[in-house]
Amino acid sequence: MTGAAAEGRGRREAVPPFAEYFTRTPDRAVEAATNPMKELVFSVTRESDGGLVAEAVSESIFTQADTWEELKENVREAVAGFYFDRPAPATIRIGSELLP
Repeated sequence: MTGAAAEGRGRREAVPPFAEYFTRTPDRAVEAATNPMKELVFSVTRESDGGLVAEAVSESIFTQADTWEELKENVREAVAGFYFDRPAPATIRIGSELLP
């Protein structure tokens, strides 16, 4: 090697200040896995056909049912499926009702 290529060898490039921030900041997925959500809240709406739809406020979890009891069971199943690879929230709330 000769010239400019030889000069660049052995030199370290300066690291931009923002790069250090990103290397020190934990990845959101890692943070979520180590610090699980305490409570998952669902909002419930009644459709025009009389069915119920539950939508998680802070996650992309949706489910539906014809009755309140069926909706609670469907929410439990949807949450278990969504959190299959990480800890699920300790509490699930549908409207004002807590699920055990």
